[in-house]
Amino acid sequence: AGMCLFTKLFAFDNQILLVCGYESGVLVIVKFSENHHVVVFEKRIFEESCTDADLFEETVVAVSAGKSVKILRNFMHTDPEEKFFDLPFSGCSTVAIRSDGKLFVTGGWDGKLRYFSLKSLKLLAIIDHHFDTISSIKFKKDHLFASSADGTISLWTLYSTHPT
Repeated sequence: AGMCLFTKLFAFDNQILLVCGYESGVLVIVKFSENHHVVVFEKRIFEESCTDADLFEETVVAVSAGKSVKILRNFMHTDPEEKFFDLPFSGCSTVAIRSDGKLFVTGGWDGKLRYFSLKSLKLLAIIDHHFDTISSIKFKKDHLFASSADGTISLWTLYSTHPT
C-alpha cells in the first residue's frame, strides 16, 4: 500500500476505530475491541494519494492529492454506499466533519477552505483567506480552526447551529 500518510483514532459506538490513508490511494479502517482487532474496510479508493479522512458515525469523508472526494456511508457493512465527486482543483490536504454531521470542510493546496453539505454534497461556501496550503482544519462546535503553510491560523463561524 506504500507509505502511510495519516492515521486517526475515533471512538464510535463503544468502539475504537483507526483510519489510515496511504500514498497508493488505499483507505483502511480497523476496529479494535478488548482483545483483538479486525479490518472493517480496506480498498483503493483513489488513483492518487489518500491525504486525509474524517469520520462521523458510520460515514467517512476522504480526500486525495488529486481532485477527488469520496464519501463512504455504512462502511462497517459488507456493501458500503460509495459516492464521489471531483473538486475544480487538484490537491486536497485535509478534511473535517462538523460534530452534528451536517457539514464538512476541505482544505486545499490552493489555500482555500470549502464548506459542503454532507447530505447533498453541495458546495455551500468558499473561504479564500490563506496564501498557501491548508495544513490542518478542526471543528470545535460551530467554530472552524484552519492552519496554513503561510504561517497563520484562522477561526471561522459559518452556518451556526445556534440561532442568534
